[in-house]
Amino acid sequence: MKHKLRGFKRSAIQVDFNLYRVNVYPRDVEEVLYENGKVIEVAVVGIAAENGNELVKAFVAPKPGSNLSEHELLEMCRLRQEPYAVPWEIGFREDLPKSFVGKVLRRMLVEERA
Repeated sequence: MKHKLRGFKRSAIQVDFNLYRVNVYPRDVEEVLYENGKVIEVAVVGIAAENGNELVKAFVAPKPGSNLSEHELLEMCRLRQEPYAVPWEIGFREDLPKSFVGKVLRRMLVEERA
């Protein structure tokens, strides 16, 4: 009897890097971004590119009144992660969409981008 790990496989973002396809796990990128004290919430998703590849995109909800910049977060990611795991874009939002139990709805972020 085979068991399928659907949720686990779907959570990985597949990125092409130097002739190889590598998995980027959103939680790994989110943990780096959470280290910045100006961040309240983060959600990392894979956005489909025109060439069939996926790109890493982060959505960040900064603390009110903070002067958080995309450059600051990208530099932090470049120092702590492999080049293929660094988000290609960071979008800022006041808050992230959540389900009735408080879980971030990543699919809404992906649909919003499309």
